[in-house]
Amino acid sequence: MSGWQLAQLNVATLRMPIEHADSAEFADNLEPVNAIAESSPGYVWRLQDEAGNATSFNRATTRCES
Repeated sequence: MSGWQLAQLNVATLRMPIEHADSAEFADNLEPVNAIAESSPGYVWRLQDEAGNATSFNRATTRCES
């Protein structure tokens, strides 16, 4: 095995807030899907906040100037 690891980060914007009924199926399945990922062979890391999920992260609202 090489010293490299491949990481994937999916970024999306929900059409409705995570608490909205239209997002319920997605929200209800986050924990089971993450549990499958974390128990899979080769699992290393996933983006998490202090609560153990990534739904609190928002896209940047400021623009970086160079």
